Amino acid sequence: MAQLVFVHGAWHGAWCWERLLPILAGKGHEAVAIDLPGSGRDQTPPEEVSLDRCVAQVAAAVDRLGDNVWLVGHSLGGATITAAAEQAAGRIAGLIYIAAMLPRSGEVCSDAVGDGTAVIIDKLYFTPDGMIAVREDAIADLFYGECEESDAAWATGKVQPQPGTIAMTRPTLSDERYGRIPRYYVECLRDRAILPHAQMAMYQRAGVDRVFTMDTDHSPFLSRPAELAEIMEEIVGGAPGGRL
Repeated sequence: MAQLVFVHGAWHGAWCWERLLPILAGKGHEAVAIDLPGSGRDQTPPEEVSLDRCVAQVAAAVDRLGDNVWLVGHSLGGATITAAAEQAAGRIAGLIYIAAMLPRSGEVCSDAVGDGTAVIIDKLYFTPDGMIAVREDAIADLFYGECEESDAAWATGKVQPQPGTIAMTRPTLSDERYGRIPRYYVECLRDRAILPHAQMAMYQRAGVDRVFTMDTDHSPFLSRPAELAEIMEEIVGGAPGGRL
């Protein structure tokens, strides 16, 4: 049995993992999803949201589970699990990035991803209180292009504005802590939010132990949850590695 903490990306919440977690539980794993500060049901005011607050939220979830915990990050959640792993390195079994940001030490997410999110920029706008939001008519195409229509509609209705602070924070990572943790990347070939070439560039530059490929959209936890569960089962069961 593995213990896993799931960390959502921008504009999402713990709700996005609802199709996947029961499958993993059925395989005997203990999987929990958290809302990051200011996301989902968490009521942290936008001006108080920071990467440090997100890391603290992840660390609290790790504390509840114990040691040998896997951190799973989707999209912008990759930045959070990266920073959290540096802080809690001795308690982390491994990191799983799902179509996720994979910054190196000192990089903001825009440094890491390059032009890989250019397609999304003109679909964003600022709310009156300074939050970043996605145009409602663009959400399904960007995030849920391969999902069932009912799943895409369900998820679209839950997407909410996001502060921009997390993506603009530079993590400090060490070879002695973060650098020693096994890490795996699940790339998504039909992703319209973080384009596939950018995913590949990130995992090649940062180095991972193994890459798994899914022919689906930005949200495989909704479009292909059973397939994603099988990949995760292989990873936590001891996927062969060798840093790429």
